Amino acid sequence: MTRRTLVPRSAEAYALMVNMNAGLNLEKSKKELIRCCCPYGKPGDIHWVRETWRYSDSLSEPYNYKADYVREYNQEFIDRIKGSWKPSIHMPKDGSRIWLQITGISIERLQDISAFDAMWEGIESSNEDFTSEEGALHADWKNYTWRDDPRYEDYHFPTFVDATESYRTLWEKINGKDSWNQNPWVWVISFNVLSKTGYEDLPEDIRQQLEGKEVLV
Repeated sequence: MTRRTLVPRSAEAYALMVNMNAGLNLEKSKKELIRCCCPYGKPGDIHWVRETWRYSDSLSEPYNYKADYVREYNQEFIDRIKGSWKPSIHMPKDGSRIWLQITGISIERLQDISAFDAMWEGIESSNEDFTSEEGALHADWKNYTWRDDPRYEDYHFPTFVDATESYRTLWEKINGKDSWNQNPWVWVISFNVLSKTGYEDLPEDIRQQLEGKEVLV
């Protein structure tokens, strides 16, 4: 699951957002906006994911992915090889290892995200404990904007009990300090992961479906 700020890119989209902001025909306006103007496609569409990458020295694995190095090595090592990394926008399709299929698209206000959806957004946690009696996951959720500085307002909170608070800091880290308070309309895109190891490992029926078709990025 992922959320993206809804930016109107046509007169029709702008008019529908005016209605939504005014609370006029809200659900109908959302459906029309999804039908006409979603830049991310529609349910059933297949996307290949671009990552920061570089060519590998290995014949068996022609590409390296920076995300793997972030998990396995310290920042000093990553910085030493920084010059060899290529931006994700330049990744060739045959280098993509992650393939997704959209299962649903909706529209909501950013701050309406639930704790469950915040977890599905991929926020990081520690000290996880599933309590069957209460039927809930308890964890310490990462504060993405925390700094070890007493002058910082969240200095005492390197983690949160509430998953939505963790997601708030992730959103602000990506989009800017006041972006959460602006509470924009967002696209909410749900998807299934079809493959994490490239096109060749896609299900056979999906590969047949893709033959001769353009795949979205």
